[in-house]
Amino acid sequence: MNIDIKTVAITGTTGGLGSLLANELASKGINLIFIDRNFRKSKKLAEDILKKYQNIEINFVTADLEDLDSVKDAVNELKKINFEILILNAGVYNVPIYKTNTGFNNVFQINFASQYILAKKILNQNKSLKKIVAVSSIAHNLSRININDIDFSNNKSQMKIYGNSKRFLMFSLYELLKNNKDIKLSIVHPGVTLTSMTSHYNKSINWLVKLGVKLFFHHPKKQFNAYQVPFLTTVNILNG
Repeated sequence: MNIDIKTVAITGTTGGLGSLLANELASKGINLIFIDRNFRKSKKLAEDILKKYQNIEINFVTADLEDLDSVKDAVNELKKINFEILILNAGVYNVPIYKTNTGFNNVFQINFASQYILAKKILNQNKSLKKIVAVSSIAHNLSRININDIDFSNNKSQMKIYGNSKRFLMFSLYELLKNNKDIKLSIVHPGVTLTSMTSHYNKSINWLVKLGVKLFFHHPKKQFNAYQVPFLTTVNILNG
């Protein structure tokens, strides 16, 4: 599937992977839509990108993926903008677990439920959409669906809670799009990378946690170089 790409919408652009992805797409002359919770961070990232690539446009849509009302508001904004690809990149891992107002825990809500709803509603409203890309993880192999604990709130393993949410995202999107001949689904795994996942730790010990993480995890930029092509490059996104 060859797609004429003018604009790409991305969730979670202010994270380590998201910002590099946004820069990579901007370098190809592609317009961007940042779907983020923190407008200040989104605006700062956009300013940095536009200094390097003045020939593109960047739009902002605010969405707190813990809050379904915020997600619905984001959908209403997105239906006003044409874009060909939606990248579901936002995600959280190894954070304090708590219930959201939907009854699901925050990891399940952010990584799966909100982004699935975002994609499903956009399908019905955006006629220019040609592809959905979901950033997943090999951690999905560690989880098995438990009908008595759908979101793994009773599970003690952060990796399994995370993997369970990614598993739901992949399989639910597949089910949503399996009979859709107009929109392609791609599932990608970017590798183990160092992001801001330790930011919730107390500052007095956060430096030590970061040091440990750096010893075992790659920085996203190094992960780019670990592949022969950058993460979600033209090969993966633009050429289908």
